[in-house]
Order: sequence, then C-alpha cells, then structure tokens
Amino acid sequence: MNCAGCHSGANLSDNKFYNVGLYTQGQNNGDTGRMAISKKKSDFMSFKTPGLRNLITKQNTLGHNADKTLDEIIDNYSDGGTHRAEFGNIAPTIHALDLSPSEKADLKEFLLNGLLTN
Repeated sequence: MNCAGCHSGANLSDNKFYNVGLYTQGQNNGDTGRMAISKKKSDFMSFKTPGLRNLITKQNTLGHNADKTLDEIIDNYSDGGTHRAEFGNIAPTIHALDLSPSEKADLKEFLLNGLLTN
C-alpha cells in the first residue's frame, strides 16, 4: 500500500483530485466530480483526496464518499477500484491490494482510532 502517496501532509491529504473507481455514472446523486467545474472529460468522477484525521468523528460526513461506508471504501481499494473497467481515467496509483479480512479490519481500526488528534 502507498496510502501516503495521496494521504500526506498535516491533514493527511494532498488536496488533489483523483478517480479511484468508487462510483459509476448515475451514482453519487449525479455528481460528476471535478468535471462539473473543469469541464474536462479527464476529470470525470475525480474527487478531492479527503483528509483522514479524526475520521471516527466524520464517519457520516466523508465528503464525496458520504453515501459509502468505510467498509465499502476499503473494499474499493482492496479490489483496485470497484468500477475500474468503466473509466479510462482511474488514478495510476490505484491497483488491487488484495487485503485479507483481517487486514481490512486492522486498516479500519487504524483509520478510526489511530489518527486522532486529541
């Protein structure tokens, strides 16, 4: 895993936009991501890297991932982009991690409880 490639800096976000294959067209309430602003087809379904600090307090407000559970998001990265085949603009850093159920549970625990600023 290279999570720090995008989730870096003080807020654990590089503040850049990526399509990570989490959504398909028609999902996400019609939001087309950065393309809605840039009008570039290459920005279709690209969203800003969310910060990961204090994630446990933001579980219901995960930005563009608000309708996805943390388990679904972890599964997406484990699968290498759930909707990868539908897009030509998946971020090149997205590839199947093939995480075991135990590794997924450990990652979830770390994201929820290991990045607190208290």
